[in-house]
Amino acid sequence: RVSASKESRRRKDAARKRLQNAADSDLKPPPVKDLGRRAACEADDILWLRTYVPSAFSFEFTPAQRYYIETIADCMKFGRKKCIAAPRGDGKSSIFRYLALKYALERRVKFFLLLASTGSQACESLAAIKEKLACESGPLFEDYPLECLLAAYIAPAPSRARNVTVHGHGIRSHWPGAHIIIPQFAQPADVPQKLLDGYGVKPDAQKLAGIIMAMGWKSSEIQGRNVLDMRPDFVALDDLDNRDSLASEMGSVAEKIERQIETNIAGLGG
Repeated sequence: RVSASKESRRRKDAARKRLQNAADSDLKPPPVKDLGRRAACEADDILWLRTYVPSAFSFEFTPAQRYYIETIADCMKFGRKKCIAAPRGDGKSSIFRYLALKYALERRVKFFLLLASTGSQACESLAAIKEKLACESGPLFEDYPLECLLAAYIAPAPSRARNVTVHGHGIRSHWPGAHIIIPQFAQPADVPQKLLDGYGVKPDAQKLAGIIMAMGWKSSEIQGRNVLDMRPDFVALDDLDNRDSLASEMGSVAEKIERQIETNIAGLGG
């Protein structure tokens, strides 16, 4: 009888802990603070960058930087190809990475692949995106509370993504490694419309992924790259040239880069 009593207490204690853990991992982000501001910024890339990433873009954009923004956005929206040559330190990389965040949050780009000159530089770019998304205050958090609060919750312990819920509804996300999936409802069709509207979730959200991946251009993992059975629908090649490649005899390094672009990278799309 004593043994049975202890076993009963253990079961009750385990059940209580499960309920407590479920309650602790069920988040309740506030609704979007200013849907009008969010809509205005999503319609204006320059305004979005200045409003939601002020720490990176506290200055007025130069005509050249406005051209970068317009050109990159044009390629993202319409699938065009473009090469931009510009001075070092002119903000191209920052514009690239935070436009990737913008278009992933909007689900206008389903799978953004950023290729950098080295794996470490790719990690730095992805880390910068993660840091901005995992905020708990400021305009980005106020107008994207679902994504930001979930990112802030998951960031310290990525395994939390497996159990976190929002108002009792399952969440799909991925945080560690070379890619992230913007936090979102796993089954939007099962979520009350009022809740979706409060977070600015678009009606076709269940069809979109919001994936951002970064890696070095030499990576052997580029060929056939896919996540959730999706292939990249936009690839950004960020500063693949460096002093060594530019100084190499007979352009041998440049030829390797071109060959990688023409074979593995160009063949990524569906």
